[in-house]
Amino acid sequence: MDIFLGVLVVMFFLGALDLIVGVSNDAVNFTNSAMGSRVASRKIIMGVATIGIILGALTSSGMMEIARKGLFHPQSFSLQELMQLFLAVMLTDVILLDLYNTFGLPTSTTVSLVFEILGSAVVLALVKYGEMGKVWEVINAAGALRIIGGIVLSVVVAFFSGLFVQFIFRLLFTFNLKETHRYLGGIFGGLALTIMLLFVVLSALKGSNMVPSGVAGFLEEHLLLFCIITFVLFSLLSQGYISFLRGNIFRVVILLGTGSLALAFAGNDLVNFIGVPLASHAAYAHIIEQNGNASLPGVALAGVVHTPSYILYIAAAIMSVTLWFSRKAQTVTQTEINLASQGETVESFSANNVARGLVQISLAIWDSIFRIIPGFIKNAIRLRYRPAGGKNTMLVREGYAFDLLRASVNIVTASSLIIIGTLNKLPLSTTFVTFMVAMGTSLADRAWGRDNAVFRVSGVLTVIGGWFMTAVFAFLSAGIVITIIYFAGFYSMLVLVPSTMAIIYLLGQLHRKRQKDYDAKLQELAYVQENPRKAIEKSIVAIADTLDKAADLLKIICNNLAKAKLEKLGKVRKGLSKLAGFHRISVAQIVQVARHHFEDREMLIFYSYTSSLNFAKKVVDTTGRICDQVVDHVSLYQTPLSKEEAADLFDIYDLASDLIKKIKEGIMKKSLKKALIRKKWNELTHLRTKIHKSQISRLKTEKSKLKTTVPYLVIVDELVELSANLINLYENLTVVAPYLLKKK
Repeated sequence: MDIFLGVLVVMFFLGALDLIVGVSNDAVNFTNSAMGSRVASRKIIMGVATIGIILGALTSSGMMEIARKGLFHPQSFSLQELMQLFLAVMLTDVILLDLYNTFGLPTSTTVSLVFEILGSAVVLALVKYGEMGKVWEVINAAGALRIIGGIVLSVVVAFFSGLFVQFIFRLLFTFNLKETHRYLGGIFGGLALTIMLLFVVLSALKGSNMVPSGVAGFLEEHLLLFCIITFVLFSLLSQGYISFLRGNIFRVVILLGTGSLALAFAGNDLVNFIGVPLASHAAYAHIIEQNGNASLPGVALAGVVHTPSYILYIAAAIMSVTLWFSRKAQTVTQTEINLASQGETVESFSANNVARGLVQISLAIWDSIFRIIPGFIKNAIRLRYRPAGGKNTMLVREGYAFDLLRASVNIVTASSLIIIGTLNKLPLSTTFVTFMVAMGTSLADRAWGRDNAVFRVSGVLTVIGGWFMTAVFAFLSAGIVITIIYFAGFYSMLVLVPSTMAIIYLLGQLHRKRQKDYDAKLQELAYVQENPRKAIEKSIVAIADTLDKAADLLKIICNNLAKAKLEKLGKVRKGLSKLAGFHRISVAQIVQVARHHFEDREMLIFYSYTSSLNFAKKVVDTTGRICDQVVDHVSLYQTPLSKEEAADLFDIYDLASDLIKKIKEGIMKKSLKKALIRKKWNELTHLRTKIHKSQISRLKTEKSKLKTTVPYLVIVDELVELSANLINLYENLTVVAPYLLKKK
């Protein structure tokens, strides 16, 4: 009995931890629109969400399906086996959700829990019965397939719904919200508030004692009449609020929507996090009733169990505190807001080939459609999409990622889809719906332009891929953990629980490091936007540091070739990756800002600056190619370089190193002399000719072999190209220097 009590204590501890990691991920569902639009201060937004969570807990029916919607039949296992299963599920869920939180990826906490239970039940049935046929008797595969279908449906429908609805409302309201809000805001408010009311009654408070079952049934039967009456009433109230109180109906919709989504989350999803520990408590209670006999089948757990109110209140308190103080919750929210941002921001995801292909295909399709659209329609759309006040971007320093209209549409569209799913008993995921709606409205608002579309699409694909991998990881991980517990017994907790805590600690350390890097990039972006000229001067100094580091890596590479060894290549690869990232960040941050801060006559000088960045990137890219050539040469155990070949190799390296030194000195002293360019070009041309002649001579005298000569000359040519890029970089900096590097 003592061991089962110990398991129960561990389960409730893991339940509290699961609440923390769960709300850290799900918070994005109800805060992203308010936080992204900065409809109010963070304290007010968090306060509204907290009220929603508390009300959701207070009005929750507290009904928990232990069998998780019929995924498996508890009577197929003994009470002890069920406690083992529940323990495996909680250990897996805590780690999996915290892993997603660490990388700022929103996922479905319901899907993770469902597939953890499914995975552990499948494996437990397999090891217990040893027959696949018996497994299918224990598991309800139809329930799992229905959930997967809901995932796909959520992704596709939500994205295109957000795209279409936002496009329509943007055409109606334009970006000049102050003007259009006065005469269209009342109708929009009526529509939005009607949907909010339906959402609260039919979805957020579904099953609650506050909404009698007869009311919900009546609304479903007379839905159209109810919608018409409430729409007219709310439209009149909204227009009066706008006209007489000079209020902003968008703010009302966003804040009410935030509270409603938080209420729905706490009312319907809260038991997802505490349901498994409570199921363990029920199993423990039955073991006590049977005088410690844990081998009896878990028939009593097949029904519906009522959750005590005080547990719901404790859970709501934990979730509320987490919402206010969790850094990982902010990271997950930050990911979605960045992907939807209308203005300049730090792109959180790198480009990938799949995203490039999708963007290319999308552009081709759009160009085909655009050609057949009549000119007057295109002009009308262009006028409606013209930014207010002459601005075509909203900068980070202004504090918001998108305007109040888009934030309102996000909430209204997501709520509408959830209502439709509820009425049609479709297993839509709140996470999937809210995220994909936000991505669809972003595309409709042209937040994804040619300069950031690949990065944004890469991010969306990463998140969507993470959703499907959630099911895979949850299933497999829970299966592995239940196997360990089943064969090692409950004493395996002595290893599994400390291991879980250690993993969470390591993930916390990783998150702090990632967040520190992100904050540094964000500060850099803000600095660029506030002090563009100083930021460019600072980045030119950074170019010199980049070249210095490239020279150090190049020396390691040349030494490897000369000695026919492969040493410190890990350092070289890592260093080259960091240097490549410098160019992407610098261009993304500065080029866009220059459009708004530099006059036309200054753009030619700015072009020379961006050319300098490109040549610096070419130096890094060429260093990478040289590294690959050296690795191929040495790993094939080809003849090492002779002393003469190595000497010629280092002659070019010395020239490149000297160029880097001159560039850095010129930047630091703010004196770049054009005379140096011609001199270095002559040195480079002469040296290249000399090395080729020397190598031909060595071939004739058989001091070098033909198999060695070909890759050797390729490497030499790469070094020559690297030096040529350095010279071009220096030349462009001589144009920039008089303007941006003036002596104080």
